[in-house]
Amino acid sequence: MNKYFAAAPRHIEDLASREAEAAGGLNIALTRGGVSFEGDLACAYRFCLWSRVSSRLLLEIGRWEGAEEDPYYRNLLNYPWETLFTVDDGFLCDMTGSGQPPFADRFALLKLKDAIVDRFREQTGRRPSVDRENPSVRVECHRKNNEFTFYLDLSGESLHKRGYRRDKGGAALRENTAAAFLIRSGWTGPTDRAFLDPMCGSGTLCIEAAMIAGDRAPALERTRWGFRGWKGHREELWEEILDEARDRYEKGRPKMGPILGCDKDEEVIRKARSNFNRSGMKGVRFEAIPLEKLKAPADLAGKEGLIAVNPPYGIRLEERVGLEALYRKLGDFYRTQLPAWQLSIITPDKELGMAVKIRAFRENKLDNGGLPCLLLHFHDPENSRLLTLLSPQAEQFKNRLAKNVKRLGKWARKNEITSYRIYDADLPDYNFALDWYEGKWIHFQEYAPTVQIDQNKAEKRVREGIQALCEVLEIERSAVFVKTRRRQKGASQYKKGENRPAADRKETEKLIARESGSLFLVNLSDYVDTGLFLDHRPVRKWIRDNSGDRDFLNLFAYTGSATVLAAAGGARSTTTVDGSRTYTAWAQENLAFNRLSGDQHRFYCDDCFHWLEKDRGSYDLIFLDPPTFSNSKSGKTTFDIQKDHVRLIDLALARLKPEGTLIFSNNFRKFQMEFEREGFELKEVTSWSVPEDFKNTRGIHRCWFISSPGR
Repeated sequence: MNKYFAAAPRHIEDLASREAEAAGGLNIALTRGGVSFEGDLACAYRFCLWSRVSSRLLLEIGRWEGAEEDPYYRNLLNYPWETLFTVDDGFLCDMTGSGQPPFADRFALLKLKDAIVDRFREQTGRRPSVDRENPSVRVECHRKNNEFTFYLDLSGESLHKRGYRRDKGGAALRENTAAAFLIRSGWTGPTDRAFLDPMCGSGTLCIEAAMIAGDRAPALERTRWGFRGWKGHREELWEEILDEARDRYEKGRPKMGPILGCDKDEEVIRKARSNFNRSGMKGVRFEAIPLEKLKAPADLAGKEGLIAVNPPYGIRLEERVGLEALYRKLGDFYRTQLPAWQLSIITPDKELGMAVKIRAFRENKLDNGGLPCLLLHFHDPENSRLLTLLSPQAEQFKNRLAKNVKRLGKWARKNEITSYRIYDADLPDYNFALDWYEGKWIHFQEYAPTVQIDQNKAEKRVREGIQALCEVLEIERSAVFVKTRRRQKGASQYKKGENRPAADRKETEKLIARESGSLFLVNLSDYVDTGLFLDHRPVRKWIRDNSGDRDFLNLFAYTGSATVLAAAGGARSTTTVDGSRTYTAWAQENLAFNRLSGDQHRFYCDDCFHWLEKDRGSYDLIFLDPPTFSNSKSGKTTFDIQKDHVRLIDLALARLKPEGTLIFSNNFRKFQMEFEREGFELKEVTSWSVPEDFKNTRGIHRCWFISSPGR
């Protein structure tokens, strides 16, 4: 497994992380300026071929620390550079980051070049040449103070260079900037939606839109790659990856919707057509039509679609008056010709964007050639499912949410937590619980309104809440999974929900969430709960850290998340018991997904009382997290946490080894602990077990450690 770093422009690192995941990357971590991940060689090839937003892919080859010149040089001299490339390959070294004395960055870069040359001279009797124009191999050093990480550049030229664009307009977007603009606008393919750029210039937005819509790898026509000069390159594997991409395009191209680019300048349109012809694609047409004369073509008017525009910026003050008129024309065209579509523009000046005369429902930050810009996304008020003006109460909710996201985001990044609660009924009128999964999806739970609350008002608050949420987090509506949370009785917690917006959802979507180095399958759409109780995060981490070479029992195991972390922590054996076939199968799937399956891991679909009465095993560590209420399969008996917890704990303790630990937890807000036994130590650890993101959630759970130090 190799370690990679994908460089990406500021504000779109999260998009690069999605690309790393799509390529098969593991242990993905966002940093400023890119994303790090692990993967095999096929993962690297797929990333290079399919990345739409990244600029480089770097293979980590070494990491050293040192504040002195001699150890730094000796480490580099001892590295087997000859295993990476040959003496006949021209190479180039580069340095990013910065450091402190005693030696400067330029000196560190010079020593890197000298060490490579001296190593080859020692090993082969010859020295390689530095090639500043067309190097076969690029070695990059990233310096942070006196920590040095060395990479081999697998991409060579920047990945934004697809190979099709030779004729540029005066203010053309870079290809990866254009792709990021489209993805932020909801243009994620393959898709049969229609697309229009009424100020297309050299055609970059249209070409990138066609690649996304047709499921075409952006670098399919590119021939120069940094990995071709690397000895680890496997040409046959690369050809397989290329064939996969060609097959995907053959299947995706016929499903594309119409794509049109227009501009007032005939010469600019000629350049756009020339660029498109070099891309090797079909399905985009370009026409020389000024905006004021543009009418919606018949093949576009009857479809859903996107208008994406990179209008002139008007950096100088005297240009603004004419540009405001241009932006008004753009808004007029949108409202009169294609009002059911979405309009997205990129601009460095929000006030210019306001000249469109529609309130943007979402904004994103995006740099264009070093210039900070905004992406503004518009819907016509009469045709949008999203509100265009938030009420004062909704603005208050939005402000509270933004503060929570800022505060909890810092905490989550510091603790490497990727799924957490960002809001829980903080304001009485917005009675929601919002869980943010992997920086991508929101699990939006509306606590069922009382009969005294007007239903229309409640529905309006949900709509406003979703809009504010999308604006704060800069996400699409399709990433929000909405449910109404009611008190569950009996087996209803195991049934699929009926209150999600079916038009927005795919059936049975299982997504991937990470926690403490493990992966979990979560379903945000179909059930009351998602498959991962986020409030038990500290307990699960403790189980992982304390399960090494121990026998672990998980009762009322749900989807087996505690089992996964016990197994990942090196448990000698795990036993998982739950009364639901759905969740028992899900637990097995979670374990297999983390490559932890084996005969030492046993699963039982059974009533936990019944199973404990007949089991004769013994366990070092037991996790007991029963529901507040449940029915048996036969329906003849019921479980009530307050009434039955003492008998349940007694049965579990009968299976506990001497010096073992039983963790007991439940989320009944009125629960009173009545267990008390001589020889057992009962310690409530609720304050420790409730994580930071649930500190304001009243009665989310209570937790005890029960041990028998005297036995």
